[in-house]
Amino acid sequence: MKTPERIDLDVKQLNALLKRVKELLPPEDYELIKAMADPIYLLSQSVNNKAASIRRLLRMLFGATTEKTGKTKAHPKKKNSVKAKKGHGRKPAKDYTGAKKVRVFHDTLKLGCLNPHN
Repeated sequence: MKTPERIDLDVKQLNALLKRVKELLPPEDYELIKAMADPIYLLSQSVNNKAASIRRLLRMLFGATTEKTGKTKAHPKKKNSVKAKKGHGRKPAKDYTGAKKVRVFHDTLKLGCLNPHN
């Protein structure tokens, strides 16, 4: 596709063109041409003013976005994607220097055994 030739139209020229098209085409075709001409004119004026950012131009064309991508139902976040850190208490174990370590042995449970109540 070739780069389109730039045509500068003012409001009067655009309205005259739409009036001529309205007389020649069926109403549904006229509405289609008008729906294409209005955004083109708006973009042309924004570029001429040089004050439009890409984001603002997109907002003018497509409207403001109302929903964040992460909150849509089509892309739910995985609950298990973030692993909890070990020892996630407020203070690390090394800060408790005065504590005495006591080993407690159990008759039936050993290190690494599953919880019998689950």
